[in-house]
Amino acid sequence: MRLSSILLMLMLTNCTMGMKDRTTHAGIFVDHLNNMPIGKTNYLLWHNVNTGNKGEIKITRSYYQKSAAKCVDYQSVVNIQDSWPMNYLGSLDRSTEFGKACQMPDGRWRIINRMK
Repeated sequence: MRLSSILLMLMLTNCTMGMKDRTTHAGIFVDHLNNMPIGKTNYLLWHNVNTGNKGEIKITRSYYQKSAAKCVDYQSVVNIQDSWPMNYLGSLDRSTEFGKACQMPDGRWRIINRMK
């Protein structure tokens, strides 16, 4: 019984590693949008040496809309593999997303258009 509890705890800990990297990607994405100067393009890479997971965020265009909202056109790429024991069980997330995000009056970012 004790061994099964330890295995379950290991499984849950390792499964959350991929979730932490997804949260890291989202946080870096928002920070990058907040610090992006208008009229510029930018490219940012991140890599977790402990898990091997990585991502990239590319701002292809930044501008103000007529409503004075700060907007960006972006490309977001993640390559996240959940750790053992989830390997080879459909836990690989390799995805590219293109879209447009605009900053709301309260400072939050809202994705207006998303294409995968």
